[in-house]
Amino acid sequence: MNAFYSTHYEQARERFRAAVEQANGQLTSYAVEVDAPDSGAALTMDVAILGDAHSRNAVVVSSGVHGVE
Repeated sequence: MNAFYSTHYEQARERFRAAVEQANGQLTSYAVEVDAPDSGAALTMDVAILGDAHSRNAVVVSSGVHGVE
């Protein structure tokens, strides 16, 4: 099960960022001005663009604290 799911926010964020890098994607991070309730770690909203950033077609997937939403 751990191969697919992270055990905490920081691990999930690092896995996501590593996957974007491996896919040669463009990553932009935006700070969220609150602290994580459990760890006190800074929260970010990470946006990945894979492929042509100027394409007329796009798929948007949003994932948050509760998983893909």
